[in-house]
Amino acid sequence: MRKLGVVAVAVASLVLMAFAAYAAEAPVGEDMKGQFSISAFGGLALPSGKLGEDFVTSALQVTEGIGAGMKMSPDFGACVDYFVTKDIAVGADFGYVAMKNEAVAVLGVEVLPKEWLEAKTMQFGVHGKYFVPTGGPVMPYLSLGAGMYSRKLTMSDEAKTALEDLLETTITTTEWSDSKFGANGGVGVEYKVNKMFGVGVNGAYHLSFGKLEEEEAGQTATILKDWTYMAFNAQVTYYIPMAKK
Repeated sequence: MRKLGVVAVAVASLVLMAFAAYAAEAPVGEDMKGQFSISAFGGLALPSGKLGEDFVTSALQVTEGIGAGMKMSPDFGACVDYFVTKDIAVGADFGYVAMKNEAVAVLGVEVLPKEWLEAKTMQFGVHGKYFVPTGGPVMPYLSLGAGMYSRKLTMSDEAKTALEDLLETTITTTEWSDSKFGANGGVGVEYKVNKMFGVGVNGAYHLSFGKLEEEEAGQTATILKDWTYMAFNAQVTYYIPMAKK
């Protein structure tokens, strides 16, 4: 999974460079200062850290914490931006990701069913974007944001039954959730089709701070040591027409 993430980042970088090269010969773009825009995006989220680490492999390294074994899953969101200068925009954003994992097998025998865990992330935040000046309709940019990440890990009823039979015990908790502060950073490129619409692609790394924990009988247990993922999206942007001066 990590190799796939590296490849995806490399591809995104090459695309960004190609668009920048094209933009050098593109028609002159307009000054964006004072412009508002609304964007919708969707694509794929790639889990990293303990969220993406294989459950069985991590179980053999107890001191490092258990991995959730999540797989690449769809994500979507929206954002609003305001250009404070011709190259810098600030705004607010929302994102949602729902990940599921694979079945767990030991020595070729399935002990936990497919999609026995589900990890949901709902993110609300603010961000800033720096658009690299190109003088044309192609606008590469860098982004940096921060906000709250609502995290929820849920075990299926089938997995609960399987674990109870396997461990010969009763499981009382099958859902763990919290909200933590987090940050994200990424790169993107947008092509402004006309004065009102733009299309583009972007990629970002999301990091929520703190462990996902469970408190029971006055004791705290760690469910996941970290919660991170990368998102790769296609985006459509609507630029709100500006009043004529």
